[in-house]
Amino acid sequence: MNKLLIYQIVMFVSGLALVGLAWVQQYCDNWIRMTEQTQIWLNSSYLGLGWSLITSIIVIFLYNRVQESVKEQELVKRRKTALRLSYQPIKSLLGLLVAIYYATTVHYNKPNDVTIQEFFDEEYFNNSIHLDFGKPLYPNEPYLSHLTWFEPVSEHFNKLTNITDMIIRKYSDYLDPDMVELIENINTSFFVRWAKELPNSFDRYNQNEILGLKIPYLYPGRMNGTVPDQFKEFINDFIALIELYNRWADDDKRIEFSPKSAKLGNALLEPEQLEYQEQSIQKSLKLHERLKKFK
Repeated sequence: MNKLLIYQIVMFVSGLALVGLAWVQQYCDNWIRMTEQTQIWLNSSYLGLGWSLITSIIVIFLYNRVQESVKEQELVKRRKTALRLSYQPIKSLLGLLVAIYYATTVHYNKPNDVTIQEFFDEEYFNNSIHLDFGKPLYPNEPYLSHLTWFEPVSEHFNKLTNITDMIIRKYSDYLDPDMVELIENINTSFFVRWAKELPNSFDRYNQNEILGLKIPYLYPGRMNGTVPDQFKEFINDFIALIELYNRWADDDKRIEFSPKSAKLGNALLEPEQLEYQEQSIQKSLKLHERLKKFK
């Protein structure tokens, strides 16, 4: 109970006491032998001051309720604005993550009514970590053969982080604290930074190829080392973000999950790159075990 509320309660009780005292003074015997004029003056004073205090507290109470209602409406309005801004980048990235499954899976066995948690299961991760980000996005469309996987991946992650960074700056006070924390975790996660950096990584790799320094082991289009684990961590945070988003969003702006996706063609790593990836992951695991021994 804050001090302001205590003062208001004291003022309200004092007002009731003065009104009660005026009633007692008016209807009870004149036990201190005051003149009639004095009695009338005291009675009016008690009533006037008492009702003034009571009326003031009622007005203050109603004013505070109105102000709280206005603040709540403003909070809801700004929260909905933030959610509307994040709707499209979240929905688009979710569609891309679904497409990765079909690009890395030979036999599709996901039912059409699968939930988002059921879709992103161990099978999803076991396949999707083998995506070749350097392969064509539309292998069956010759005029689009220049488009590769790393471009939309980097673009979608950049759009998501740019929008959510702006939302944090402008609307963090109006969002659920858990949602703000999730957004910050996603935006600063290793995998997100790795995905956004893919175009630069491929530029450096292609420049080395021009110079005759192309080294297949350094190919940037595969998830090496700890990247697969970081990818799984990102997916878990992303699903949690969608669940929080849907909790606050209007019905017509909720993100509905669908396992359907355009078939973009196979984008699995080639056998040689799969071998390099496995070597990299194993080295990372061994290094992790060594570091654990020093802790």
